[in-house]
Formats: sequence, structure tokens, C-alpha cells
Amino acid sequence: MSKPSAGRSRPALVLVVVLAAAAMSMVVASGASAKGALKARTAVRPLKGAYHKVSPDVPQLQTWSSKVKVSGVTYHYTMVGTNVQKKQKHPSTTVTVPVIPLIIKIGSTKFDPTKPLGSCESESALDRFTASPIFDSTTTYNMNGVSEGPTQYVDAFQRAEFDKFTKSSGKNPGYHVLLNPVVEPAIKITAPAGEVTGSGCSVLGRVDIDWFDNYVINTLFPQVEASDGVTPAQFPLFLVRSLVWYQGSFGNCCILGYHGAFNNPDFGGALQTYSPTDMDLSGQFGSITDTSVAAHEVAEWINDPTGGNPTPLWGHIGQVSGCQGNLEVGDPLTGTNMPLVNLGGFNYHLQELAYFSWFYHQSPSWGTGGKYSDNGTFTTFAAHCP
Repeated sequence: MSKPSAGRSRPALVLVVVLAAAAMSMVVASGASAKGALKARTAVRPLKGAYHKVSPDVPQLQTWSSKVKVSGVTYHYTMVGTNVQKKQKHPSTTVTVPVIPLIIKIGSTKFDPTKPLGSCESESALDRFTASPIFDSTTTYNMNGVSEGPTQYVDAFQRAEFDKFTKSSGKNPGYHVLLNPVVEPAIKITAPAGEVTGSGCSVLGRVDIDWFDNYVINTLFPQVEASDGVTPAQFPLFLVRSLVWYQGSFGNCCILGYHGAFNNPDFGGALQTYSPTDMDLSGQFGSITDTSVAAHEVAEWINDPTGGNPTPLWGHIGQVSGCQGNLEVGDPLTGTNMPLVNLGGFNYHLQELAYFSWFYHQSPSWGTGGKYSDNGTFTTFAAHCP
């Protein structure tokens, strides 16, 4: 399999996939669902089964593992990159991110991230996304009074949440987890069922997440491995525009992005991570818009690539109404954003994220300014969730 060239876009070849319609699509003319108001959230599709060890010659994601003890209980976790807590000769990691645009058709409505939507936009969602702070490294982030220098947003967060180790007095001042985006050919999909709400600039599509995720794993992965050289060492990101997911019924909406993992049979069962992410420009979710979802998902992927890093129970905060016990750094602050970042005349939204120390009850915090999130919303660690 050939590998894509770093930092270079592939030709604008379009691969067409058409699915037989299993149900009629529903179109709702108003900006809200026929089943009620829209509520934004994200999701995770955890690795099922064991984290397989594979042959060293198989391309694999750079990860590290460690453990932490809280109230006598030991929690084991795995993250992307190198072990920030131990001195590294080469502490910086760069992961290739194939950005794969999905052009999804629901009924007669097409959701296309590769083209501007009429007069609503001057640039496509894809162009906005690849130029965003998720990949751009020219912005200097100040997190709780500490400068992380010019870098990508999630890299700045990683450095900030492990401030104890990444500053000049720490073990790894050169620590980074960086993303190298490679734009791949768009793939066209006709959804077998779905719903369209809104109209004009606020149009929004919805498809079933279980159908979609099964399709990604069993159909799209073999395709992009063969055509684009995608491997488990990479983090493929399937980009959609103003398209979200429901689970089970149209009313159980709306998932704007998720990250997942599975043992890839094409590479001996190696860990394969990925994320379908909405570049939402519909305006239907308030502060959850443009790259706030990507910031959420990319940070969660780095901190919890298998979707199964356990933590003490926490909850009743952010998007979590009950109790949750995993290291999903975006969920406690869903809808809470950082200051806007303007690039190329466009104001990007980036979600605030919770630090490692918030989940594992560390005092003092390992994060910047002694705080527990990268914009200081959390000043103490998570309360125990009964």
C-alpha cells in the first residue's frame, strides 16, 4: 500500500458509493426536529476486546501507557504520543491525519464539505477545516496565564495539561503531539435513511450512527486503505458538513462527532483509531459550531485512543447527565469554548477541555496555573459521582 505524501493534498478524484435505500428519508421544513428541540453531544465507540500486540513491522499508532492511583484504586491508561512523565530523547510525536471528506446525500439534499453552500460561505467547510487551529500552528495559546507558544490547539492543550513535565524545569520541555493533515479524495454516499431539517444556510442532515459506523469500518476502511494508503499508524478523520448522527430514532439526536477504535484485520488486528467529525455551519447548536467539535474529538482521541481509559466516576456536568467513568476530556465542558481564534478572517470556535488532573483528583494539579481545565473554568478536581 502506498502512503500519502506528508502535507500534500491528493487529486480531486471522487469515489462513488451508493447504498440501497432501506427506508424513506424524512424532510422537516423547520429548523427544529419534528421530535423536539435539537441537543448537541458527542460520543465514543470504544475498542471491543483486547488491545492486540502485533508484529513490529506492522504500521502502528505511537502510544504510551501508565497508571495512576486514586483513593487506593489503580487506573491504567493509554495515550497517543510518548510518555510525558519520563524523560524522552525525542519527546515530540507527529501523526498523519488523512482528512477524508464525505459527500452524503439524504433524499434530494446533498451535504458536501468540499464546496461552499451557495451564498452562505465564501470557502468550503473542507478548506475552513484544514486551515483551522486544529492543524494551523501560528497561534500562541495562553492557558491559565502560561504561554504554550505558537502551535496547534490540541497540542497546546496536551502541553498545558501536563505542565509539570513540559516546561523548561520539567522532564520534557520539547513535548508535542502534532497532526499532519493530508486531504484525501472525497467519497460520495447516498444514505439509506435520514432526516433533513432547516433550509438554506441552516440546513442540517441526520443519519443513523449504528448504520454509519458499521459502514465506515467494513466498507470505507478497506477502500481508503487500498486507495489512500491509510494505516493504523494514522488517524483518519472522516469530515462531514452540517451532518449529525442519531441513535435508534430521529428523536435521539444529535451526535456531532465521535472517535472510535477497532482491531484492524487488514493489519493483523492492530489498533485502528478514527473519527467522523462534523464541521457544523448550520448554526443550530449555538456555541457548538465549526471546529469546536473537532477540538473535542481530537483531544479525546489523544487522551483516550481506545475509548476505554477508566477514571473515578464523575458526572452531572457538561453533556453528562448521569455518572461516567472514562478519560473523555471534552465531555465535562461540552458547549464551553475558548476565546475565538481568527485565521484568514474566520473566527474559529474551540472547546475548552478538562485536564488529566481533574479526572484523577490530583492536588495540586499538573496543569497550567494549578487549574483543572485549559481556560480555567475548572478550579478543583471532579466531584465524586454517586
